[in-house]
Amino acid sequence: MEIINFKLFLAIASIMLSLWLFYINFKWLKLNVYSYNYVISRKNQIIKLVLYMFSIVLLLMVFMWIELWYYGYNKSSVSSNIIFTLDVSKSMDTIDIIFENKPYSRLEYSKNIIKDYIRKNPQNSYSLIIFAWEWQIISPLTNDIDIFLTFLENINSNTISKWWSNFNKVIDIINNNIWKNEHKNAIFLSDWWDSEDKINLPLLNFNENNTKIFTIWIWSAKWDRIPIWKDFTWKRTYKKYNWEYIITKLNDSNLRELSNAWNWIYIDWLDKKNLNKLDKKMINSSENELQNIKENNNRYVILFSFVLLISWYLIPYRYLKWEK
Repeated sequence: MEIINFKLFLAIASIMLSLWLFYINFKWLKLNVYSYNYVISRKNQIIKLVLYMFSIVLLLMVFMWIELWYYGYNKSSVSSNIIFTLDVSKSMDTIDIIFENKPYSRLEYSKNIIKDYIRKNPQNSYSLIIFAWEWQIISPLTNDIDIFLTFLENINSNTISKWWSNFNKVIDIINNNIWKNEHKNAIFLSDWWDSEDKINLPLLNFNENNTKIFTIWIWSAKWDRIPIWKDFTWKRTYKKYNWEYIITKLNDSNLRELSNAWNWIYIDWLDKKNLNKLDKKMINSSENELQNIKENNNRYVILFSFVLLISWYLIPYRYLKWEK
């Protein structure tokens, strides 16, 4: 809104200036209309008036109306390239999320977050990468929302056979290999890092590769077991190691440290307000192109307006009756 207010100020200033110039011109015409030395050309007067007013209108378009149009266009039409990177390791099957009195596994809830975001932002291009110990590109960048959601719906923790998460591989493919020259946003959804140990952070600069990364860590405040399957009595069987249940919980402090070190944007999965405003923080793939178009159009309009003003000044509106 600050930009619009500034443009509005310029528009009002240009109107005041144009009215003042018109008043000066009209006053001078009035003083000389009965001159015995000149013949006033009414036709030229009308032409000059039309040129003058048209040039002022063009300047107003540059200062205000075009800017308002582009402001609305940016809100409705500018798109982003978004890569959803989804953890499908077995720990994501843990059912420890309660939303609207209904239990969800971490994976189910992550998929719901993705679905809700896509339905609210259909203008973007989306890609889906899943990872556990290995990674797979499930969907390349696409504008076809229905196909993307179909791919997403069929994802489960058995899609990748190796269960444990290898986070570094996914970071590497996002940062260096996939769509390297594209402006892109990566949204990680994971319950990664349940260890109390400090993490070793490699030196990475995602900004150099036009990458902006958001992390949505799906976790619960309590410890819980990892379900594997249901037996013939529909009783859940849980993953064990050395005859003891494997317990999973997110270490929030480590994840915040990781996000701060790599300049990522950390978002709590319970924070619906920030989840709904994600699109405002994205790198827009068409923003630079749109800005160039706007600047070029503004230059042409200003140049044409300047030509009209010069014509207005040069066209004579009166002629001498006789030479001295």
